[in-house]
Amino acid sequence: MSGYREGKHIQALGDLQNVIQKDTSNVKAHYYIGKLLAKGVENQYSQQSDAILHFEQVAKYPEQEFYFGNALFQMAKLRLRQKDYYEAFHCLKRASDNNFQSKRLAMYKDFTEGVLYLIKRKIKKGVQILSDLLEVLLNKDKDEKSGQDTEGEKKPQATIDLKKRLSNKAHTNYLIHQILLFRAYGYVAIEKYEVAQDDIKRVLKYGKVDAATTYNKWLGKGILRMDHEDYLMASKFFTKAWKKFPENKDPYCLQVISIVRSYSYSLGGYFIDQQIKY
Repeated sequence: MSGYREGKHIQALGDLQNVIQKDTSNVKAHYYIGKLLAKGVENQYSQQSDAILHFEQVAKYPEQEFYFGNALFQMAKLRLRQKDYYEAFHCLKRASDNNFQSKRLAMYKDFTEGVLYLIKRKIKKGVQILSDLLEVLLNKDKDEKSGQDTEGEKKPQATIDLKKRLSNKAHTNYLIHQILLFRAYGYVAIEKYEVAQDDIKRVLKYGKVDAATTYNKWLGKGILRMDHEDYLMASKFFTKAWKKFPENKDPYCLQVISIVRSYSYSLGGYFIDQQIKY
């Protein structure tokens, strides 16, 4: 384990693999091999499937509470990267049901539960869970920036481990980024387009915007322009949305509606002008 602690990850991986060749049930070795493979120390790419196999070996031993809970948490994070939200939630629930205590795991569990409600089309419930968690994370982020804990007491800077603080920050930013992406989708689904646009703008502070969110942005903007009878701009936004996902017919249908309304609107104005003349 000295190689792992010293950051000599390739050496550590080889040593740990030698350990499990002699003792296939060595929980500690399986756990750290899983972590190293997830980081991609062999070839710069995360070997997620192989990492999960090693974490699953650890999850066979619930009596090893520390490694059992952490292995399930690591598996859940990998499943989230793969967008397998049901399996991720299953891992997180197994860990919490085994009394594994972790505030970070609890936050990931709440996030995954919120996403699953959205997937099940229970949109308002999902949005509420994500909104509650977002408030907690933003307050946590504010406390960390001010160097205070949740009770408001000043933390001595010298006693704070830098790696731990950076890790906490990375997890917080990841969750905020994901919450804003999914909550924006939820708001679009319940036709709250303006607040969806606000969430999409905020996403960029924490990470990239995916194609689905960009699609929702253009679609929402188009609908808002239609509400303001700006049919020309609405049509342009619907075209952008359609180009993102040509197989989705909603932008095309909305574009046709906006063109028809634009024609009707201009025609109505023409008849009013004619009545004024005569």
